[in-house]
Order: sequence, then C-alpha cells, then structure tokens
Amino acid sequence: MKVMWEIQSWRQNGPMLVQNNEINPDTGTTDKNKSVEYWGATVDGNTVTWRSGIGLSANKKFLYYVAGPGLTVPTLANVLKTIGAVDAMQLDINPYWVHFVSVQHLQDRLKADPLLPEMHDNPDRYFYNYSRDYFYVTTHNTEQ
Repeated sequence: MKVMWEIQSWRQNGPMLVQNNEINPDTGTTDKNKSVEYWGATVDGNTVTWRSGIGLSANKKFLYYVAGPGLTVPTLANVLKTIGAVDAMQLDINPYWVHFVSVQHLQDRLKADPLLPEMHDNPDRYFYNYSRDYFYVTTHNTEQ
C-alpha cells in the first residue's frame, strides 16, 4: 500500500482485470457467483453483456478504453492486455451504462458525440449533475 501522499488518484471498483501485466486469474473463474460478485451481470443474470474497461500502458503515456456488446470478463481482460494495458479495470456493464462521448465546443454550446452508434441514450448526461459517478479526460496544452 502506498502512503497517502504518493497516491495521485484512487477509485473504488472491483478487482483489477490486469495488474502488473498479468491477467487476474479470477477473470476466468467458473464460479458464476464469484464472477457476478466481482464484475456484475445483467438483471437476469447473464454475464455476456455490454462491458467497458480502461487500461494504462507500461510507460503511462497511453490510456486505453475498450467497450462493446457481448463481452465476457475474460474477453475484456484479454483485449485490454493484448492492446498494451499493463494495468486495467472494468468500468461499466449493461447497454445503458457503457457510454463514452467526445465533446465538441461549438459556437454557443457543447455537443456530445457518442463513440459508437449504440451509445445513443442521453449522450449529454455528463453536462449536468448526475446521480452516478463519471470521469473525463482532457488534453493539456504544453505550449503555454
């Protein structure tokens, strides 16, 4: 455990999918109760659903986001590791909650553009107070 002043950020979530370039062996558990407890399922108990995850490259210069329908936890973990994430976690599951938008600043307003056409439900939800947590990433202008 790092001492508090070394921690730059912290987020409560389920177990890591990938940590130190190793896939968490629990991602492949055949114990459905354990899998659901750690990484969730649909309302009817299906573990194959929309899922999203985020990962960080070894040099910490690349942040990877993965999302799609019909994903299992092992598939999500394998994809994140394959693309280069050495540390990765699941973000959300189920169609409404797996959501990613880019934001454009137009002349007098902000416009949210979903990453995928299926992410059409309430794309501007992040412009207002919301009952769920979310995060955003911005670019840093180094030329100032």
